[in-house]
Amino acid sequence: MRNAGCLLLLGLLACDRDLGRSPPPGSTPEERCASWVANGLAVEARTRATLEQELGPPRQTQTATGPNRHIPDGVDSLITVHYPGIVFALRKPPEGGDLLETAVVSDDRWLRWTDPGIGSSANRIIEILGAPAERSDSLYRYTCGTGIAEEPVSISIADQRVAEIVFEFYVD
Repeated sequence: MRNAGCLLLLGLLACDRDLGRSPPPGSTPEERCASWVANGLAVEARTRATLEQELGPPRQTQTATGPNRHIPDGVDSLITVHYPGIVFALRKPPEGGDLLETAVVSDDRWLRWTDPGIGSSANRIIEILGAPAERSDSLYRYTCGTGIAEEPVSISIADQRVAEIVFEFYVD
């Protein structure tokens, strides 16, 4: 009978993907949200060179071009750097260095805290972080950071679970 109880407990733990996850620090949803938006990404690097130093060589890198927002007729390099479970988008203006625009996370190993994380329930997101600034059936967008510039985090929802998390970084 004891073994049956252990199997039942293991089965319950396996079914609830939200158990055993670590939430961001804070005693209120607002505090947890601010911590998660500002520091939820476990990667510190913000340029191609520092990404490679921190994470090793990428699986794939793609480059395209796009207009510069401030220099008439200026062309920026748009760089996409792929690692398993995370994709970085960077912009490099004609004069200057790389600027990280987004990090798209599809694997918890790239998150500092995994509650909410990939596979978390949509209800759990709101329980931990509070109501999002924008909400649809497929996307929750949080803008609860404490920085000078807005650096929102968007959570893609599929089948009432987190599919991916997009951290956006201020680029001007």
